Amino acid sequence: MRTLLWKEFRENWKWGVLLLLASALWHVASQYEYRNRMALFSADYVAISAMGFSIGGLLLGLMQTVFEAQRDRWAYLRHRAIAPERILFAKGIVGLSLYFAAVLIPLLSLAIGNRFPATSRLRFIGRHRSGGWRRCCLARLSGLPEL
Repeated sequence: MRTLLWKEFRENWKWGVLLLLASALWHVASQYEYRNRMALFSADYVAISAMGFSIGGLLLGLMQTVFEAQRDRWAYLRHRAIAPERILFAKGIVGLSLYFAAVLIPLLSLAIGNRFPATSRLRFIGRHRSGGWRRCCLARLSGLPEL
């Protein structure tokens, strides 16, 4: 059973990391958007997170099973002396652990950041509030000096 868990983890860790990066990017973007209030409690954050994480979990599960059908991997997996329930259990354990790691790590960091507001503010937000970022980018694009 341990070898089956390790096999599933080796094959699917890249999808978990991709979901982790997408989740972290969503959390950073929402923290920037709701810098004056807590992003965790806004209705659109909760709605988009619920839908996005559900789709992410579905895609993670599909990626975990779709590639088993290619190159006759399923027949190789089934010819071993392992019950189909144990194969399903191993796939479920690995998939859920990758999903929870990808979703909970950024969520906990956002919750801790909202608990201690002084640490959650990104250093460049002050320039964004005054429009300095836009002036800086426009000046760099146009070749003119910064205002």
